[in-house]
Amino acid sequence: MKTKTLAKKGFTLEVVSWENDADNYQTHTETYETKAEAVAMGNMCKELFSLFSSNNRNLNGIGNYCEGEETRVKDKILDYLDENELFEGQSNEDEDSLRDWVMEINHRLMGYSDFYISRVCESVNIYHSSEDVVINLIDMDAIDDPLEEITINTIEDIVNVVDDENIERFMTDLYVFVAQNAEVKRKVPDIKIVSMLWTDDGNHEITGVALNGDRIKFEKK
Repeated sequence: MKTKTLAKKGFTLEVVSWENDADNYQTHTETYETKAEAVAMGNMCKELFSLFSSNNRNLNGIGNYCEGEETRVKDKILDYLDENELFEGQSNEDEDSLRDWVMEINHRLMGYSDFYISRVCESVNIYHSSEDVVINLIDMDAIDDPLEEITINTIEDIVNVVDDENIERFMTDLYVFVAQNAEVKRKVPDIKIVSMLWTDDGNHEITGVALNGDRIKFEKK
């Protein structure tokens, strides 16, 4: 079962940017462990990666600077870092390293341009998630195909069932199955637990148990 991550655990910074005259919009994201990191990077996008304008002091970033203006871009980066400490030991780094560090972040959060040193930041948002949010992708060509129910009787059955994608899911289900049926066995010593019925549907899914040779299916609620 293929999966897609909708949100990562932590503070995710989302940056919308463009180039030239509001052309080629792009959206990029990056997730940080702390809110402070996300805010610092977001502020740099809004302030340093904003649109350059010779007649508006509030729009004085490096956005839309063209190739050949690297010196002016470097000076703006260094001026910004003089006023904003973004990482420990920043003052000990040489100027070229600081410029390269900033431009690496710029390209991750803003993307690349064929004509400009930096694209222009239009908007910044920060989202928080306490855990990874993952969804299962459905194969539309096989959506009507019934999933096979697998009977687990032996170690060999387990080895034949698991793969890199489902092994964690299966082992969690096996643990639950063994723990639950160990409790049943303690209460009813004469019962014989023959096999586990399992369906690999991308979820934790024990679909039945064979007791004394009788298959008992679990109905979904």
